[in-house]
Amino acid sequence: MLRLPFSEKGYKIWSRKKEVEMSSASYDGLHSDVGAAVEEAITSSRIVNVAAIAEMLRRRHAHLNVALEDIELLVLRCADHRRFPVEFDGSVALAD
Repeated sequence: MLRLPFSEKGYKIWSRKKEVEMSSASYDGLHSDVGAAVEEAITSSRIVNVAAIAEMLRRRHAHLNVALEDIELLVLRCADHRRFPVEFDGSVALAD
């Protein structure tokens, strides 16, 4: 499993009115899902669609309230670290 770098104190997430410090333990599930989703994309389609995977993960982890752009960055870093090809298809339509 790929562990992406983060501070020991946790992640700082901006809400609309204030900065909230979240425990890094809250994001363990998100990080493991990023790695698994990237691996699954490579296995099935041999390319990582960053926008599609990020949107799927955003919906799955909606309770964390993480911005789509931040999840896209995690997916991109994971794919880049593993040297997988990526695509940036912004016309993602996923069924609910």
